[in-house]
Amino acid sequence: MSLSLSHTGTDPVIADEPRSSAEYLQQSIAKLTDDLRVLSEQGRPEQDFERFERAVHERFVAAEREMLAGALQGLDVDLPAVEIGGRRHRRVLRSTETYLSAVGPITVERTLYRAGNGPTVVALEVRAGIIAGHWTPLAARQASVLVARMTPQESADTLCELGNMSPSKSTLDRLPKHLSSRWEEDREAFEEAVRAATLSVPSEARTVAVSLDGVMAPMKDGDRQGKRAAAQAAGRATKGPAGYREVGCGTVSCYDGEGERLNTLRIGRMPEGKKATLKQMLSAELEAVLGQRPDLEVVKLADGAHDNWSYLDELAPQAQCSERLVDFFHAAGQLRDATDAAYGENDAWGRMQYEKHRHVLRHDHGGVERVIRALRYLRDTHPRRKRLKEVLGYFRRNRHRMDYAGAAERGLPIGSGVVEAACKVRQANWHMTEGESPLERRSNRSTFLREPCAGIRKGKVKRRQRYVRADYGAPKSCIIWSAETLLHVEGNTGRGWYGETRPGSTASENSCTHARHMSGLGRSLGRPGGSLPGPQRKGARPDQRCTTRRSQTWA
Repeated sequence: MSLSLSHTGTDPVIADEPRSSAEYLQQSIAKLTDDLRVLSEQGRPEQDFERFERAVHERFVAAEREMLAGALQGLDVDLPAVEIGGRRHRRVLRSTETYLSAVGPITVERTLYRAGNGPTVVALEVRAGIIAGHWTPLAARQASVLVARMTPQESADTLCELGNMSPSKSTLDRLPKHLSSRWEEDREAFEEAVRAATLSVPSEARTVAVSLDGVMAPMKDGDRQGKRAAAQAAGRATKGPAGYREVGCGTVSCYDGEGERLNTLRIGRMPEGKKATLKQMLSAELEAVLGQRPDLEVVKLADGAHDNWSYLDELAPQAQCSERLVDFFHAAGQLRDATDAAYGENDAWGRMQYEKHRHVLRHDHGGVERVIRALRYLRDTHPRRKRLKEVLGYFRRNRHRMDYAGAAERGLPIGSGVVEAACKVRQANWHMTEGESPLERRSNRSTFLREPCAGIRKGKVKRRQRYVRADYGAPKSCIIWSAETLLHVEGNTGRGWYGETRPGSTASENSCTHARHMSGLGRSLGRPGGSLPGPQRKGARPDQRCTTRRSQTWA
């Protein structure tokens, strides 16, 4: 926005550069020197160095605030009339205002102008680039980075601990919304400018992978109860994600010849029909990458959703070489569903069949055809299992996108874990307004692992559920009691659990147990499927009958 100044009704003159801030610098340095001298004389670092360190930091921050306040005051314009954006604005008021800088609040006097009956404009804010009438540019940048990675409350706590600026939770919550609305006004131009300034394809890149996915997120205005009531009145099922919409996520990643990922661009968009804007953004990014490196091989990765592939199949026709692959781990998940439907979830033979066919699908050329034949056999053997028919149809529809062995030999990525991770980050317990732009806030949700423990106390079996934060991993140890043996189990879920002998016990009791899941430990103790005996089990002996109680503990 251009800013011109005028004393009279004659032609306006361009504003001079802000006056030198040398005097503000000298005053700040003089005051800082005096404060540090007093602190050095009165401070006791040998008694409490943390307190002394904080005091030194506060004095430097205060000096920086004073310096910034003087420089910002020098950008104010106090004239009868100014020209802003080609329109003549007249002075209407002069008052003080507090702005938030990267080192805390600074208060200055500024003049407000108005053109006719329009909104007031502050020339100081126009010249300094104040964001949302409150933030200095650097403060807004730092706060936006934090809010993009943490909740507003967590961001506020972090900034308070750092000891510079201390915005409130609500202030941090409003900032990305303001930036989003401004971004959306001219999104394509902004994206083009950012792309031109930041896009740089690594010289060692040999492949560029494009992935597209979505995740269901709750909407503030989703009217969940109203939709369920309407479905019930219409005689439809009332279960399902009522009040949720699909948030779109996409990634563009570069890989070297060995299949190592070099960089990734992640894009997210709020719900809209067919992910139209997200697809436009992905196409623009891929086009820019191929504009720099037309020799790159394009790999298109996604799950089996029809909408994703209707877009990816037509993407980048100018690419010299391209490969289409269904994410291997989605395919493996479908295969696991089929074996569970045929044999049962905890059946050992079913797990062995799953591992066998998963290996064939991943490592054998034409392995997908062998998997389809196996699934066809399972379907014919269990004709009433609908899930088997669904999985067989999934593999048949995507058989031409499942050459994992050939892709791996060429060093191509076969999994869409990058975009899946982006979806999980964006899913983190959002409550958003439908149609919000992509720079909105996000919040983190603590996830938990459930690890069952079992115990016997005074001859009675107590069944216990223990919950631990997933961030810190599973419990390092737990006690497992049984009627036959005592095992002290230690380790992590990632490395398995290991049994410990009990002095004075028999050799059979001292057998070391190793399993990755509690079901495995249960089987090693002679419990089919890993379950403890209980009154609900048919045929349990009297000494196996027990009372069941559940409690929760937090780690």
